[in-house]
Amino acid sequence: MFRRAVVIDPGYARSWAGLASGSAELGMWTDPIEGLIPEAKAAARHAIELDPENGEAWSVLGQIAFNQERDWKTAESDLQRAISISPSDSMTESRYATFLSMVGRRDEAVSHMRRALQLDPLSFFNVRHMGSVLYWSRRYDESLEYIRKAEEMEPELVNVTVDWEVDDYQMKGMPEQAVMADLRNFSLPDGKRWHDRLDAAYRRGGRKAYWKTRIKFLGSLPDSPCSAGGFARIYALAGENDRSVESLNRALNEGCFWLSIMKAEPIFDPLRGDPLFKDILKKVNLSE
Repeated sequence: MFRRAVVIDPGYARSWAGLASGSAELGMWTDPIEGLIPEAKAAARHAIELDPENGEAWSVLGQIAFNQERDWKTAESDLQRAISISPSDSMTESRYATFLSMVGRRDEAVSHMRRALQLDPLSFFNVRHMGSVLYWSRRYDESLEYIRKAEEMEPELVNVTVDWEVDDYQMKGMPEQAVMADLRNFSLPDGKRWHDRLDAAYRRGGRKAYWKTRIKFLGSLPDSPCSAGGFARIYALAGENDRSVESLNRALNEGCFWLSIMKAEPIFDPLRGDPLFKDILKKVNLSE
């Protein structure tokens, strides 16, 4: 629809900024060969040519800078400019909170995410993302409060909340609850076969058997640009740290945007002494 909008009125900056935002979000989850990120960047720059005070376009450039380019200095500059232009835009505040989490500035991240919630308290995304920012800040009890609130707001979107609940429980030292939460990923009718298989594995062999079976489930899915990142997370949950690092290295080679959160991700805390993990951090310009 945004592509149609810019054809109808090619001089309207807000349509170009909307095209940039939509392409940037979709581009995180699709094959890089589709060219959505270059399209997003070009659309954002065109919006700025039409209107240098378009905060949304600057915000998208900031997101691309940290998610795909790992240019942290440019990302902060673009996001701060976006906030100064559009101080009531909650999406820019949430993007800046993500950036701050990624670079390890936890208190600032929480502060900006609270600002996003003040601007739009009824946003499911903002409530859920507050849980994410608190999780990255190692504030697991508070994180769970927001994740559960988000689930109450949109029960049918459990697939975008439950993994945060799993990780909160894991980091709280409650691995059995983490397994029970993860089983909710398979609560819909089309997930019943795997639900039963995973439940049987857990009852037979405990959580180690559960996560090994969960890895088999991931292996049954079609590859995506961040498949390896998903494997890294599950291997870490299973305590298979070497295989987790190997998967992260593969994700790096496949261009997964998710690696930008490596420095902040608590699940990877046991990996931080591994030389290969440190090398990957260096390659995404996040050396500790």
